[in-house]
Order: sequence, then structure tokens, then C-alpha cells
Amino acid sequence: MELLPNNFDEFRSVGYWDRFFKERRELPFEWYGEWGELKNVAMPFCTGKKILMAGCGNSELSSQMYDDGIHNITNIDFSKVVIREMLSKNVRSRPQMKWMVMDMTKMRFEDGAFDVLVDKGGLDALMGEDNSAAVSAGAAYTSEVSRVLDKGTGTYICITLGQRHVLRTLFGHFTSNWQLSLHQIPPPADMANSRLQPFVVICRRGGGDQNDEMPLIELAFERAQAVLGQNAEQVAGVFKMVDDDNSARQQGTSLAAGQGFDILHPGRRVVLSLPQGKGTDGSSHPMFLASVLDSTQNTGGEAMECAVFIVPQGKESEWLYSTPEGQWEVSSQCNAQRLVLVALAGGCQAADMHALQATLSPMVLDLAPTSVRFQPKKIPYMTAVEGIGRKAVRDKVESKLSGRIIVEDVELDDGRYLRRLVFVSNSSVIQSEVILSLKAPDNANTSSRPQRKKGLHTLPPTSALSVDHSHLPMNYHQAIVACLGLTGRALFKDRHRQGGVSGLPQALVVGLGGGGLPMFLGRHFNLDVEVVELDPVVVDVAQKWFGFENSNHMRATVGDGIQAVKQRSTLVQEQGPHYAVDLLVLDAGSLDVSAGISAPPLAFLEEDFLRAVKDVLSDDGILVVNCVARSSERRADVAKAIQGVFPELLEIDVEDDVNHVLCAGRPTCELLPDGGMRMQESRIAEIGQNLKGAARCPWGTDIDTESLLRSLQRISFS
Repeated sequence: MELLPNNFDEFRSVGYWDRFFKERRELPFEWYGEWGELKNVAMPFCTGKKILMAGCGNSELSSQMYDDGIHNITNIDFSKVVIREMLSKNVRSRPQMKWMVMDMTKMRFEDGAFDVLVDKGGLDALMGEDNSAAVSAGAAYTSEVSRVLDKGTGTYICITLGQRHVLRTLFGHFTSNWQLSLHQIPPPADMANSRLQPFVVICRRGGGDQNDEMPLIELAFERAQAVLGQNAEQVAGVFKMVDDDNSARQQGTSLAAGQGFDILHPGRRVVLSLPQGKGTDGSSHPMFLASVLDSTQNTGGEAMECAVFIVPQGKESEWLYSTPEGQWEVSSQCNAQRLVLVALAGGCQAADMHALQATLSPMVLDLAPTSVRFQPKKIPYMTAVEGIGRKAVRDKVESKLSGRIIVEDVELDDGRYLRRLVFVSNSSVIQSEVILSLKAPDNANTSSRPQRKKGLHTLPPTSALSVDHSHLPMNYHQAIVACLGLTGRALFKDRHRQGGVSGLPQALVVGLGGGGLPMFLGRHFNLDVEVVELDPVVVDVAQKWFGFENSNHMRATVGDGIQAVKQRSTLVQEQGPHYAVDLLVLDAGSLDVSAGISAPPLAFLEEDFLRAVKDVLSDDGILVVNCVARSSERRADVAKAIQGVFPELLEIDVEDDVNHVLCAGRPTCELLPDGGMRMQESRIAEIGQNLKGAARCPWGTDIDTESLLRSLQRISFS
């Protein structure tokens, strides 16, 4: 196997590294040298610290550090092959060291979890060639580095060849309240005659003068003593990068952070943090995360030259605003040649759009093309229809299954309140939200009324807010409820089933989230609802923050949804149809999105599971599946799997949402002479009546009955 791939972008591919490590056959390869070359520089920062080794590969660096007395080391790499190899090699001789499979651009650790992060060639491999994909990958990684490092004294040790675009990323990200120093180390034997030799960049949080907004980059060696030989051109380029950036830092900015935005580069996407202001502890911190996107389509005509889109508070983790694919979709809708998409970060709060624009304008000008940089009035500010809102984080928890979970309350610009459940570690996992209502004030105690002091724009305390389960704010939940019109028990309310387990129509929901959907179903349709949730932390959060309550006819159990369905199937077969369910909802997300499907989990599409689902359903029961997949090909894969057991499948496109609701159930069609199928006219009429009746129910939410009826024309068949 060739050591280097044909395309440097392959360095970001798990497949390339899996093949690499298999070909090496457990023989270590030391990129940029061993501990002996690095020890003098790195040891003072590592002794007695909690270390993260990012992109560890099969290097013996962490093992050598361990043998030198540094034991608290966690190693991560996205290659399962190498982690399995290194774990088996070290588990007995170095028992305190940890090994984990993890993408270093999407780490699952808590904020501030480590004192030191050591990166030997990881950033270089991640960024590969100088292109937009490399810049985005580097920005994602450096953001994660600063997040997982201790907020007071965290240190990032980066061993790099110092390519210009790599240093630009380093210097541009680690600015305010980061002290950077550049060190030269002896080249390893296998790189002694190379034109590129390793440097060490040490980024220390809280270094330098706390009053200095932009500490200068320090050279930790004399220029005259720099090793010059084959790498003379490399050294000269590194010196120039340091000098140029230090000149900009003396002016209160970073040349690297704003470099290259003077002209448009169609197809380029760059992510960077915008430092501004000081925290309560006096330290500087980033207030905003900005993604700069240069459109490949809106390059002329009526397109705006540059525009700013402000992400609504509380929506930062959603697919549309947090992933490259989603951001490009926002860009296409804004009709701008360059879109600067800005999200508030680090607990930053905005009073209103006007105040936010005043704060952002100086920074946005640095990111605008030269053609409008001196005409700020030509740069419009936009946001979603709901406005930027106000946000307050109510709780943060860590789950072994779901990663970091945040509960936050948001006040929309129209005065409505929402509570959101955010799975931070995976923006593709389904997020949940419920409506909040202001509690009626206690007339006997006027102090219980929430105070909204002019100019502060703070949300009411949690004691003044209550969860309102009479509304469904999420569009895909509304579509799931509308599917009740497709079963013979359309409205359920006040309808009892003879011989049923509880005498009520039965619903089984796999996936709890915040619990808003099952609570709505139970209260408004008089259903007996069983919810199965794999993650006990999610159940606790739903009960504590989202008003989910166990009762005689509403219960949540912690368990595997697949096993729950199969166990119910066994009950139906052994003890009779009174254990069947009238509604089965699969609303669980997948933490493994490598197949391009965020929901349902791929195991839910196995034929044996779907046949168990069919056995569980009553004669007129329905299956409803929440499908989250942007690719039409992946959605087709989901539909094809379900159609293997349920030939008739209805797909409902959820407006302005990534979700697609799939519904299958009792036969509704008749065969045509040519072998085709069509829906029975009597069935269409029955569904129409059911839906119109459902739409008249006092839910506090609107279902577009006519739109759903029109979608019946798009039924697909196996």
C-alpha cells in the first residue's frame, strides 16, 4: 500500500485509515517523531494532567508517555480497526489508559473535560489540501478542541508541518485569551532530509495578559538558530505567517481569521468563531459562530452580493443550521452570492435584532466581499419567520447513550414560549419541543407574577411556566396525528374496544423524546398509551421538564423497542387479539447516521421486526413511521423495506421539515385489470370524513385536511 493516498482529501476518510492500519499489520508508524523528540517541549504541560490524544492512530506516543509516568490518557480515533488493535496491545500493560472510537470533529465529551489535548499530525491529516472541505473540517475540529479543554487553563499541543492553510486555521481560531507559542523540535530520523519538518504549536488558554484582547504569537526559539536545510522555504513561510498575523493582532484582529474574504469563491464554506467582549470572569470568549458560504448558483442577476442570516436562538443544533448540507439549503433560499450565517454561542443573549445587528456589523464587514465592504447598508440582515427570540438553558445532562442533552426555554418574537430538548452530540437526532404557558398569577401574592423589566428581555422563571399539552408545535407530530384518519378508529375519543386490555384503544409509541406526542394522544383521543424508550436519561428529563406523567393509561418504560414489539407480538399470538394495538408509532432516532438515515434505526427496517409489527396491529390498526433522511434515495430505501411487509404505503411530506411520515395499515386498495392498484372510492370517502372530524376537534392545532387527502394520490406500491 502506498503511504500517501492519491487525493489528500482521503485523509478524512475512515475507509482509508482502516485499510492503512490493516496493511501496517500492527506495525506502528510515527508521524512527525516519537516522544523523545517531543518530551522537552510537551512534558511541562502534561505532567499530572488529564490528557486527550486525538487521532491517535497506531502511534506509540501515548504508550511512551504512559511509561514516563503520565497515566491519565484517553485515546480516540475514528478507525475501529486501530482502536481494537491498540486496546488489545495496551489493556494489560497500561490499564489506566482509555481507548475510544470517536470522530475528533464530533467528540462526545463534556465541555472542559480535559486539561491537555495532544494532536500529532491530526489537524494536518484532517485538512489535507487547501480547499473548502479542508477549511470546514479544520474549523469543526478546532471548535471541538476549545470546547473539550478546561475553560481556565486548557492547553492544545499541535504537532504540525505548518502548511499555510493549517496555520491560518490555528491562528484564526485561537485568538482572544489564548497564548500561542511556536516551537521547533529535532526532526525524526525518517524526516531528516525532508522539505517539511515538524513544528509544535502550543495554545494555552488564559495565557498572557488578561487585558490583552489579542495576545501575540511567541516564537520559542531564536530565528538565527532555526534549523535550515532542505526545509528553508518551509521555515521562511512559517516566519512570514507569524509576522503577518502578529501585525494584525496588534491592531486588535487576526489576519488569519479574516483572510481571503475579499473576493467570492463559489462553493466555498468557511466556519469560524467571532471573539467579542469579556465574560464575568474577565476573560474574552467567542460570542458568535459564523459560517461563510459562497453560492455556486446565485452569482449574478438579482442576487444580493452579501447577506447575513441570524439563526433563531434555540435552533443552533438543528440539522438546517448546524450541518453543511442544511446551511447550503439556507443559502439557496436567501438568494445571496455570499451568506454569513451567524449563531449565538457561549451563552450569548441578544435583546433584539437591532441590537444584534449593531454588535455584529463591524465583524461582518471583515467577512464581506470588497465590493460591499465599505457600503454596509447594502448588507441586509435576515432571520426565520419566528424571529431570533430569547433563550434560557434550564438543564444540561450527559447520557451514555445519547451524549449531551440540553433543556432550554425559548421565547419567540411573537410572545410564544417553547421548551426544547436538544441532543447536542448529534444534530441529526430528532429534537423535541412543547408549548409553554404562563401560569395565572396568584392574586393573593402579586410577587408570583413574572416580572419583565424593560430592556432586560429575560425569560420568566421556570416556576411561572407550565407545559401545555393541548398543542403540537412540531409539524411532523401533527402529521402523525393526522394519520389517525387512516384507521377505522379515527378519532378514538370515547370509543372503547370490547375485550381490550384496558377497554380503551391501544397505542404503542417507540421513542419518547420530550413526551409531547404520547401525552397529546392520551389526553385528546382517550388512548391507552405505552411508550418504550431506550435511554433512561431521556425518560427522567421528560418527567422533570416536559410534563410527562405516568398514569393508569399512560406509561413509559425503559427498554429496547424491538424487543417490546416482539414481546407484544408473542402475547397476541398466544393470548389473543385483545393484546393487539390500534396505533403503533416508530419515532426513534438513530445515533448511527453513517447510512444517511437519521430515523428510524436500520434495525427497525429488518423484515423479521416488521412482520412482528404486522402481527401486533389490530385488524384496522395502522403503523406510522417518522423517517428522517435528506436523500430521496435513502427515503426510497426505507419505503422499500416497509413495503416488503406492508405493500400499501402512504408518504406525507412535512412542510418546512426534514421529516417524512410514512403510514401503513389495513388494505385500502383494489386490483385493476392491468395489474395495477387504486384506492377504493369508499375508503377515500371514509378517510375524508375521519379527517374532517379530526380537524374539528379542539386540539389547539391545525391539520391541513385537504393537503393530506391530496397526498393519497401518492400512495406507492411494491
